[in-house]
Amino acid sequence: MTERRKGKQGAERRRPARPGPEGPGLSGLWIAPTLVVAAALAILLLDRETGIVPLASLRGEVGRIEARVEALAAERGRLRSRVVALQTDPLEVEALARERLGMVRPGEVVLRLAGAD
Repeated sequence: MTERRKGKQGAERRRPARPGPEGPGLSGLWIAPTLVVAAALAILLLDRETGIVPLASLRGEVGRIEARVEALAAERGRLRSRVVALQTDPLEVEALARERLGMVRPGEVVLRLAGAD
């Protein structure tokens, strides 16, 4: 808006309106930061080395590795209990010797069936 005032000689003089609270020319300042943010997002989406796609791929891989670690920890627990059993239980040692080495007690007879091997 402009104010109209009459000058000394009666001619109409126009004065520019006072700027609003954002100040003169500040309405276009949001464009540059918006473009910078848009460019950064585009880089994140399109960069094949450090973008979002490799990040998602790595997160999936981390999940698979964590599942593998849990499975290995459970297997380690089973193996430790097997070691303790072999160290402390003579029947466990005997069962292993019979299974892996084909050993028998004195007086036992082993029957081997055809096709059982």
